[in-house]
Amino acid sequence: MPINGEISAICDEFHEELVGLLDFAQIRKASSANSLAPRARVAAANGATLLLAALYEECIRQMVKATFNHKKQAASGINDFPDKLAASVWRRSFEKLARRPFDEVQGTISVTNSEINGVLAFCLKGDLKSDVSSFIAHNDNNMRPDEMARLFKQIGVSSIVSKLGTEKGLQDFFGIDNPSQCADALRNEIEDFFRRRNEIAHAIQTSSSSGPTSIEKDVNLFKSVTASLVKILSVETK
Repeated sequence: MPINGEISAICDEFHEELVGLLDFAQIRKASSANSLAPRARVAAANGATLLLAALYEECIRQMVKATFNHKKQAASGINDFPDKLAASVWRRSFEKLARRPFDEVQGTISVTNSEINGVLAFCLKGDLKSDVSSFIAHNDNNMRPDEMARLFKQIGVSSIVSKLGTEKGLQDFFGIDNPSQCADALRNEIEDFFRRRNEIAHAIQTSSSSGPTSIEKDVNLFKSVTASLVKILSVETK
């Protein structure tokens, strides 16, 4: 599948999941028709916020994987990627493997062996046939703008947030036609979302709820971000 088709499919699946998320939180139901009690509505709103963060992060990871795998096909060697990629994969892969319960390692020896051999081949021999995309797409922190930018920069897609600021869909969302100001607005909105997400995750109480209006705005924000990424990544991988 061409990269634009693969990225579009990832985006479409994410958008379909967002429809289910709104239904789960009963965001689109009139208050008179909402079957949930007040506390249950708060719990649903909190759950929707946490789920939205998880779905968005997975969508970005899948886009990073798809972009990296496509760029590998066009690359003549590992030197076509940024210098620190091999070192980053080396560190992140063994950190991730070290956190795996040892009984799980013993139960899946062939899988672990294959993963380690793939890391060794990629990092020490520059073998682009090795599948290390799960390590490359692994985010260490919340998928805030800097974390997203780091994931894409390591595979040769730089200034992703600035590029998002040039996309008309996001400019229309914010009502800003200046690319730099749009990028700043995007950073602020995503930072605010993850601040609220973390407050909910660490407090889990009614006062931490984002509320239906805020959730629907968050959903529309991430729909605009991912739709814009489809356009940017299609150009970046030509």
